[in-house]
Amino acid sequence: TDLCPELLVPAERFSSCQDAAEVGRCFVELDRLGIAELRQQCEDWNMPLHEGLPKKEYLNRLQCAAMWSRLPCSELEKECGDMGIECSKLRLSSDGGAHDGAAEKRRDELLEVLLCAANGAPADRLGSLDAAGPASRRLS
Repeated sequence: TDLCPELLVPAERFSSCQDAAEVGRCFVELDRLGIAELRQQCEDWNMPLHEGLPKKEYLNRLQCAAMWSRLPCSELEKECGDMGIECSKLRLSSDGGAHDGAAEKRRDELLEVLLCAANGAPADRLGSLDAAGPASRRLS
């Protein structure tokens, strides 16, 4: 199943052209990998998939994660909505502005929710993000 069926690098969704370019570069690098390498990359990013899947399955999962890792908070919230996750029901940090680090913490939490959902975890039903696992930390 495609996590991101319209997987392009829509520059307007990113905070900077540099972020969009980095995602595009990552897409090209991932596309050049073979199935075994893609499967290993999924494992490395804590996004394991079963063996024997077509390349497209591994590639889609990794490309979504690469894109999500560079999107700003507002776009991650849209991605959550597209996956049926109601951010208002999650216990996330409030977006208090860049000066106190709350915005970055909220962005990291939203990324964690998306990665958990991609792995099949009901992230919107967990009591805390600590229960969801450290998936997003593997992407940096």
